[in-house]
Amino acid sequence: MNKSISTFIITLVVYLFILQPAYSSDSRLTVPENLITLNSINGINLLKKAPINLSKRYWDLSPFFVTEKGLAYCAPAAIVMVLNAMGKVPNIAPEHYPYKIFNQDNLFYNSSFGVHFQR
Repeated sequence: MNKSISTFIITLVVYLFILQPAYSSDSRLTVPENLITLNSINGINLLKKAPINLSKRYWDLSPFFVTEKGLAYCAPAAIVMVLNAMGKVPNIAPEHYPYKIFNQDNLFYNSSFGVHFQR
């Protein structure tokens, strides 16, 4: 795949899955001026220019992105994303049957010693 097609696909994915949902929301949180949002031109350019080993980490994690269930759920949301990206499988995941993935509810009733790598 040539570079221009790959750049187009990345731009399209960023627009469809990051920019579009953010702009369609009526109640967006404000971001302090000293921060760069991923859905801004600067944010997109920083992501595209990042070294491949760092941007690969972002793209490996991004399919498992979840929003916080509540204001105090930033840690559970982050843990869920990382466990799912690592391929960990919960013991119990009835909400997603037949698939077994972590979410912010089943995270709390799956014991950590019962988590294992998916085979």
